[in-house]
Amino acid sequence: MCVAASRECFGDGDAETSLANYILFPNTFKFFYVGYQNSLNEEALSSEMGTPYLSTDPTKCNQKRWFFKFPENDHLILSILLVPNQVFVTCIGQEDVPNGACIQNS
Repeated sequence: MCVAASRECFGDGDAETSLANYILFPNTFKFFYVGYQNSLNEEALSSEMGTPYLSTDPTKCNQKRWFFKFPENDHLILSILLVPNQVFVTCIGQEDVPNGACIQNS
């Protein structure tokens, strides 16, 4: 699902490769960052990845986050953070997922 969403929202290329590396090598993957000049298709992103976690912190009102389980690993989570003109994909521990956030199956 994550790789398909990257293709739909970002186009083919490095984002897809980086997500595939996360799936194949979760213990060595740390993060990647995508900057873009034009607006992302946020509607397509939400349609593919589900409802994002929205922080109640007023300084983070423009942030959307998604969390995905890694198959066969209960401790690593793929975190996708969307802010204007930037996407950050990070491997985090399950304990770092905010309370109230939905962790989806990948």
